[in-house]
Amino acid sequence: MWESGNLTALDFQISHFPRYILTAVLSTWLAERARRHSRPAILVAVAVAGLLGATAAPRLTRALLPPDTGPNPASIGYIDRPKPRTSVSSVFLVEGWAADVDGVVEVRIYVDGDRAAVVRPSVARPDVDALFPHVARERHGFGAELDVGSKTGASVIRADVLDTRGVVTTVARARIAIDP
Repeated sequence: MWESGNLTALDFQISHFPRYILTAVLSTWLAERARRHSRPAILVAVAVAGLLGATAAPRLTRALLPPDTGPNPASIGYIDRPKPRTSVSSVFLVEGWAADVDGVVEVRIYVDGDRAAVVRPSVARPDVDALFPHVARERHGFGAELDVGSKTGASVIRADVLDTRGVVTTVARARIAIDP
């Protein structure tokens, strides 16, 4: 039983647990809230850091602020086939290469803004490695057979790259004509 003037339940719990355990639990809990409700959770975190002392501040700061990963250079790439300004049938092969300093997760191929294929680079391209020594050493070449159905006439093929940091960059475009 807690009588007035005596310890409250919260005082009892805090006094029986080391502060570093409470700091760890609260800072983890607050960090999750901060990702969902940024401003209110940060204010609560600052208040808790004040109550728990300076030991909570470094952990809360690390948990609440995103890591600095520096600038993210744009991905690079090219569509080798079909060549720009050529005619293709409604089923055709798209080949090219894509590279990024941190690595490429996937290449998204679009025809007139509609996603036609998603591929992972899987073909070795020593020419790309030689020309761009600063990119990640991995397979850069990609290829996909596209079937555009009944689409005919002038079209644009676009290749977008998703890098390992989660950034999508348009690396190449080619204007083609699709024969009926």
